[in-house]
Amino acid sequence: MARKVQISVDRIDGTRLDMPSTLEDDEVVTLEEYLACADQLWELEIARVGVPASFELKVKDGQIESITSEVPPAADIAALLHRLRPFILADERTSYSRVSSLLGKRFEYAHFRQLLKEQRQLFDSRNNQELVRVTSNGTIINSEQTLFDWLNAYEYHRDQEKRAKIESLHRIIPLEHSMPILLSLIGDKVQAIFQLAALIAVVLGREESVQVVRRGSSRTDDDAVESG
Repeated sequence: MARKVQISVDRIDGTRLDMPSTLEDDEVVTLEEYLACADQLWELEIARVGVPASFELKVKDGQIESITSEVPPAADIAALLHRLRPFILADERTSYSRVSSLLGKRFEYAHFRQLLKEQRQLFDSRNNQELVRVTSNGTIINSEQTLFDWLNAYEYHRDQEKRAKIESLHRIIPLEHSMPILLSLIGDKVQAIFQLAALIAVVLGREESVQVVRRGSSRTDDDAVESG
């Protein structure tokens, strides 16, 4: 049985855009499962406050003088990656990509789809690469491909081919110093996951409204999305 839903966007110019839609029962279940997984992710302090990591490279006369990096304890990283599995593994029904596509299919409005597009660019590393692009042997380190190669080589699986690929990128600078870069991508995913969860909560009527931060805008240019 289809469930009627509606969300509205209050724009900065004072106009309101109403966006009615319908959701099938199984789609509602998927969205509720996404929220349940997001609640579990929120329980982790490292997810709530951000992934603390830093990297500093000093070069003198064309030579690397020193490299320093700091990352959270291994146990915190492991817990975070475990709670992220339902969102970043493509085969999961609650994967970020699947749920974002579900909403885009049900809300066929240019304004709403633009919001989803901006969130996806945060999730899939494109925003990160616009700030800085880190490469080694022609391969982009701060990319989805390198991130998942690392996850499948060291965390989610023990893929030897992926491990050899990651090691080939770190013959000069050890992998430990790329960890802050990879974790920054993880941090971006966490932000996007929570942003999408906030939209879903409004769609399902669990929250009355959410302030959507538009990329490249000042906070006064943000949209207020409300439940219908």
